[in-house]
Amino acid sequence: MVHYLFLALVVLSQVAFGKQPIATVVAIVGNVVVQEKEKTYPLLEQSKVFVGDLIVVGEDAKAQFQFIDGSVVNLISDTEFRVTEYQYREMFQKDKAASELLKGGLRLISGSIAKKNPNGYEVNTPVGTIGLRGTVIEAFLSGSQLYVGVQSGRAIVINQAGSTFVGLGETSNFVHVPSQNLAAELVFQRPPVLENSRFEPPKGGLSVAAVQAMQETKAGAPVAAAAPATGSAPPTPAKEGEAPTAAAPGKEEAPPAAAAAPTKEGEAPPAVAAAPAKESEAPSPPAPAKEGAAPTVVNAPLTPETPPTSDALQSPHSSPALAEPAHGGKVVAGC
Repeated sequence: MVHYLFLALVVLSQVAFGKQPIATVVAIVGNVVVQEKEKTYPLLEQSKVFVGDLIVVGEDAKAQFQFIDGSVVNLISDTEFRVTEYQYREMFQKDKAASELLKGGLRLISGSIAKKNPNGYEVNTPVGTIGLRGTVIEAFLSGSQLYVGVQSGRAIVINQAGSTFVGLGETSNFVHVPSQNLAAELVFQRPPVLENSRFEPPKGGLSVAAVQAMQETKAGAPVAAAAPATGSAPPTPAKEGEAPTAAAPGKEEAPPAAAAAPTKEGEAPPAVAAAPAKESEAPSPPAPAKEGAAPTVVNAPLTPETPPTSDALQSPHSSPALAEPAHGGKVVAGC
């Protein structure tokens, strides 16, 4: 209980002094903490992350964070990572983000910041800087060497020796940077340190495909709105069916309906025959009255049909687009 109260006080104090959370922990396994000046506190699922927080992932631990722009970062064991700058939807400011990978490795699925401002999203390391261009990347620091792989999209690696593009449209998806002063070298097979399974999220985390589907759904809200339209297709015919219900009077006009009424009387068809006989004998006012009664009988079956159409009209709004609660709670943003 004391632990949760402490975390709540930390969050409240940061918000009170103008700090707003930029990411939330989606899934976590093992010992993962935030170091802030002389304070250290553990991260849990749904914990918030702020600009300047140094995230330290222990041995045999993993964590996944989701940022408010939709980007997601997976941190592997023995990793140190910090977000140094994060601007998203701030008035009169361009969206941009910068972070530091000081040790270990990460997988980063970029969000709307990298898509809207391709030059405004970067990950700095002691060896070089990785610039994202709407990308899914893995990066790993091994001593003074940096390995970068691109799953989709394109990235650029920059250090004092120059810049190298990797990924979509380039000759390789992998690059090795020997040091800060040496040029990056293209690698044409996935390096062992970038093995895919190493960067998978903890249990309960989001896969790359799931994150991308959420991003597409959010970006294509109008399309999501179209989906309910398909669901509401049945009601639409119902409405059209209503117009035909106006044609239902046509059914009243149709003598078969009158024939159907006698058939229900089936047990005594002669009585039905007798009724017309009275009509033929004397088209007196009483006879039209019976005819009037017949229409009312015809209308009576129609009334049961109308309620279903009214019910159908209430079903169109079955599922409005769900707001991706991806960020619901504490989503720790990645790059």
